[in-house]
Amino acid sequence: MMGTVERFMTLSGAPPRTPLLVPMTRGYGARLEHLNPHAARYDAAVIADGVRREADVLVPDLIVMGYDPTILAESCGCEVRMIELYNWSIAQPAVKGEPETWASWQPPDVGTNVPFVTIMEAMERVMPVISSPIACMLPAPFTLARLLGGAMFEEAFKTGDERWQDLLDISVMVVSDAIKVALRKGSCGIVLYEDLWPLSGVIGDELLRTYGTCFNVLRHHERRCLYVVTGAKKEEVTTLAADSFRDVLAGIVVCISGSNFSDWEEKVQGLMVGWATEPEFFTSGDAAFAAAVTALGESVHKTGMRVFMPIVPATAIPERVRELVTRFRAAAGSVHK
Repeated sequence: MMGTVERFMTLSGAPPRTPLLVPMTRGYGARLEHLNPHAARYDAAVIADGVRREADVLVPDLIVMGYDPTILAESCGCEVRMIELYNWSIAQPAVKGEPETWASWQPPDVGTNVPFVTIMEAMERVMPVISSPIACMLPAPFTLARLLGGAMFEEAFKTGDERWQDLLDISVMVVSDAIKVALRKGSCGIVLYEDLWPLSGVIGDELLRTYGTCFNVLRHHERRCLYVVTGAKKEEVTTLAADSFRDVLAGIVVCISGSNFSDWEEKVQGLMVGWATEPEFFTSGDAAFAAAVTALGESVHKTGMRVFMPIVPATAIPERVRELVTRFRAAAGSVHK
């Protein structure tokens, strides 16, 4: 039988009655289990071990697998390097030609390439042994295009060279194919991750309309996505009308830092808004952390928050993670149903 969270991620799903805890983890469970960082990216059994540990200690309402946009980028041909334990970055973009060649660039079949296929295998391993539903995270097409094209893509965007849209169009197809694979493997929905920093002026209806193929795949499977945005200005997010794709957006989740929850109290044109915290949330000073946790509890009541997606890096202090989860659950449990 489909549970509340799984129904929420369907096209006919209603907003959850109480706020959901949906952590975005990157190596946290692997670090707790002292797992090899390389294996935690490329070995499905090891990835599954880390996810099981996270499920045990966080008890999330929804597990997000693949919170790392470089996973799909590497599967498309980007070279990656580990910049700190369990944290990877693009070393070389996959698309190295001049902008005039981008329209003819042929991406590989991500459904057969590591590490994306490894994440899919790990998801299948985890599903039978944990109670929480699972959603796969993928980079949104614009974010994937940035990773594939690197500095040349960003330069084209900043200078008004419209050929950046050629790489965006290709990325839309890549992400659409990845969505198909993830949903067929059992993902109850999709989390699209959009990283706009340091660019601006791109998010809005016009950008999301270019994602139409991705949204049509979701519609075909009768599933929805959470759209997680980091690096966006408030005015960019709050101008979203989303009339043509509201049916497939379960909500917009805005990444913020510190105790700035009160700055995002309004909804986005009727769409449910959630919050995410930046990784520094767990490594800030004691006073700053205490203030942020208090602000979070107040925000649950003031803003109608329905999804909370803390970013939990491998470096997160376990005691702080436990405190955050405890305080959030207490606040969420007192919300009137």
